[in-house]
Amino acid sequence: SSTHFAGRKSRSAIEASRKAVSSLIGCAPSEIFFNSGATEGNNSILKCVGLGGKKPTYVICEGDHSSVYETARYMQEIGLINLVMIPLKKSGLVDVDYLIDTVTNLNRKRDGQILVSLMFVNNETGIINPVSDLSHELKKLNEDIFIHIDAVQALGKIDHQMFSDLEIDSASFSAHKIGGFKGVGCIYLKKGRNVGSLLNGGGQERSLRSGTENVPGIISFGLRAGYISKNRDWMSSTHHHYHILQNGLEKLGKVEIHGDPEFSSRNTINFHIPGMGLDLLNMRLDMVDIAVSNGSACSSGVAMASRTLVSMGYGDFVSKNSIRVSLGPETCLDDVNLFTDTLSKIIG
Repeated sequence: SSTHFAGRKSRSAIEASRKAVSSLIGCAPSEIFFNSGATEGNNSILKCVGLGGKKPTYVICEGDHSSVYETARYMQEIGLINLVMIPLKKSGLVDVDYLIDTVTNLNRKRDGQILVSLMFVNNETGIINPVSDLSHELKKLNEDIFIHIDAVQALGKIDHQMFSDLEIDSASFSAHKIGGFKGVGCIYLKKGRNVGSLLNGGGQERSLRSGTENVPGIISFGLRAGYISKNRDWMSSTHHHYHILQNGLEKLGKVEIHGDPEFSSRNTINFHIPGMGLDLLNMRLDMVDIAVSNGSACSSGVAMASRTLVSMGYGDFVSKNSIRVSLGPETCLDDVNLFTDTLSKIIG
């Protein structure tokens, strides 16, 4: 933020990164605001939209990330918002009919701002929600409905043109999901949409997010965004290995995969083994250096039922004893084979 030569050099690097990130997302650079990541981004939108007049109504999904779910619950508890929860289907998709009917009824009342928060790709199951179709349907009901997208798991992992088809007002992203540093991310805020600031102070990021910019982190975000823009197939090997993993799990016979693979982002798979507890499974896998998690890495290690799986209709045992396997560009065929072979021995 300083005007001397070093400050100007940093500012130039930040703006170059802003341009690279906006190009990957498919928006104008002026619509990108850097922050510490998607948890801050989701909090910023949910805590700063629609407040000040009539009590707004927030519509979120039962399988949303905790930074959306817990924030909305907190705001409801202290009386700032009305909150409506939308369930998931067995496939892992949001219940579209339930969502549209709910928002249609709310819109008829015309009683305060309506905010709808949608998860582009579920962080536990990898299921892609039809956010493009939903955003258009919701805007047909009322253009003033504020649509926020948690797009953390989608950036760089699905067809980039899907972002250009969205009719949304804001979205949150984290750099580490595409190989940038942890602790940096951004929000997309549509031009003309004004929200308050979660952090007040020196007025950085055009007063939307005060605080000294994380210059190295922002540069890492821009470098990775630029690379992926030029190498759209960077996840192609991951998609190939996903299908091999899926087929390998199905051949084991004693594994139940959660969610419909037809709608998968093809880099995350969630499953359980009937009758087998998570502690034993994780321990046996960890002994051969296979790293998996029980749901979101943000809450792994906490012995709680997965809200996502519960909403999909699974019982207490399954929702507490399922694992998430994530694949990346560094994952090779030997890794997949080692995993399925080890799992076969454990089951046996």
